[in-house]
Amino acid sequence: MDLLHRFAQAPKPLWFRMILRRIVLAVLPKTVRFHGYQLVVNREDHIMGSALLRGRYEPHGTKLFLESLSPGMTVVDCGANIGIYTCLASGAVGPAGKVYAFEPEPRNFACLTETIRLNRLENVQAERLALSDRNGETSLFLSDINMGDHRLGASDETRPSVRVSTRTLDSYWNLMVPQVDVIKMDVQGAEGLVLKGMTETIERSKKLKIFMEFWPYGLIRCGTNPRDIIKGLMGLGFSVQIIDQDSGKLRPFRGIEELLVSESEETSFDFYLER
Repeated sequence: MDLLHRFAQAPKPLWFRMILRRIVLAVLPKTVRFHGYQLVVNREDHIMGSALLRGRYEPHGTKLFLESLSPGMTVVDCGANIGIYTCLASGAVGPAGKVYAFEPEPRNFACLTETIRLNRLENVQAERLALSDRNGETSLFLSDINMGDHRLGASDETRPSVRVSTRTLDSYWNLMVPQVDVIKMDVQGAEGLVLKGMTETIERSKKLKIFMEFWPYGLIRCGTNPRDIIKGLMGLGFSVQIIDQDSGKLRPFRGIEELLVSESEETSFDFYLER
């Protein structure tokens, strides 16, 4: 999580949000070109929009993600937002591959589906769902400044919310659980819930690679234990590496205590898991 993201998560006074909204609406186009794709941006998103305009949206994470993909793969994009990783995956896996993009928030999902249409991504299946540990409905708490910071977990600040449908990844496949090659998860602390709902998928996918945010504060807010999540992943045979946000290189996981030294809202890590 970079400094811009940390700034975005801090509460802002109403006057500040109104001024920032006017500035962004004045300068942010309806579409932004990224890695050769036309992304339909949510023009209410002051954070992602500015990062895309500067060409600085998660440069290390997107590079490693692309390097993990090859033609014919099956990819799951959990927390697809407007489709940045969805586009990258679609192009990399090609016509023989398949990408499943899950995004619950209505405005983001509208941008996602329009991005898919504009770029003619015929190998992408988009679903307006929040992947979780159970099927049903729940509240998604909305950020009014960063459309990548909607959360299933309760927040200290007062946020509006919308009801969204939840589904486990295992139940989404019905009776035909495929072998998944790569999963990208960035769901603001709900990663533990998503993992609980994909045990069959993980079992079937022997060479699975996972890119996920590990945010202790958000994980706890969603009712999951960060320590148990790490132990569970390692018990399933995953090696854990951390994407260094300064160098962009993978560095070894030094132990659970390294990651739990702080449970503040600002502390997070980007994991790369493989087995």
